[in-house]
Amino acid sequence: MNTIREIWDRSQNLYSELPAVRWLEKKEIKDKSYAELGEDIISVRKGLSAKDLAGVHIALIGTASVSWISSYLGITTGNNVAVPLDAGLPAEDLVNLLNDSDSEALFLSPKRKDILEGLKEKCPKIRYIWLLTEDAAEGVETFGDLIKEAAGQDDTEGLPAEEIATLIYTSGTTGRSKGV
Repeated sequence: MNTIREIWDRSQNLYSELPAVRWLEKKEIKDKSYAELGEDIISVRKGLSAKDLAGVHIALIGTASVSWISSYLGITTGNNVAVPLDAGLPAEDLVNLLNDSDSEALFLSPKRKDILEGLKEKCPKIRYIWLLTEDAAEGVETFGDLIKEAAGQDDTEGLPAEEIATLIYTSGTTGRSKGV
């Protein structure tokens, strides 16, 4: 096993009925099995393909959530490069990192919806922005919308083992954050 895709596929096959992720929602513990999460991951890959985003950098700004996990693994097990960014950073820093990373799409936490218009204006390479929610949102696409785009699409091939799957930015202790 040399790629994230191979590791995920093996885990999904071995543990398909077991919970892959659990979370608290309105005082109720919910979970998704490896098989269910795997369906979401494949749908993300297919949705990105439907949007003609093969081979591009795709950023994620958000906190841990099922949609964040599905998006991250959909990106890294497909043919894209994930760029996870700290949701707590100021808007100006996020704009700089999005532009520096050459990201062409973005998954954004609904909690950071306040920066949406500024990102659209100051990040000209960003072609698509999805809120990390399955609930409908006025004026912006969501994770749920991307999942719907997957219908009828073929799955994508994963990246070769020697290709970069994730671009991580350092905290910038010596100045500006740097991609590593």
